[in-house]
Amino acid sequence: MTNERFQERFAELQKAFSRLEEALAVPVTDAVIMDGVIQRFEFTFELTWKTLKLLLDHKGLATVAAPRDVLQGAFAAGIVSDGEAFMQMLRDRNLTTHIYKEDMAAQIYDRIKNAHANALRTLIEHLAAEKIA
Repeated sequence: MTNERFQERFAELQKAFSRLEEALAVPVTDAVIMDGVIQRFEFTFELTWKTLKLLLDHKGLATVAAPRDVLQGAFAAGIVSDGEAFMQMLRDRNLTTHIYKEDMAAQIYDRIKNAHANALRTLIEHLAAEKIA
């Protein structure tokens, strides 16, 4: 991996997270808004684990392509400080992409707003300070 590739992927992640925060700032007046937040979360999460995979590969830390393994590797390497928070994100992303129930969507929305966004922000700040050669 080159620094350039990581920087490109990281810029995509930052933009996706910014769009997620933008959606979270909109009051939930109907299910369409909640659905939009969830979709932006899914996209941000995908970019998150793929960015982490690039970083782990660059650092020579063996990973496979599965998101769970990448997240565990990032936690073991000290890149992710709260491994359980990211495992919950993975579970939520899996739930939203495979089934849809309105009550479950509301619970996931609440976790995105009250936990996931903060964990993602912390990671992005950490990655921004990471030195990639």
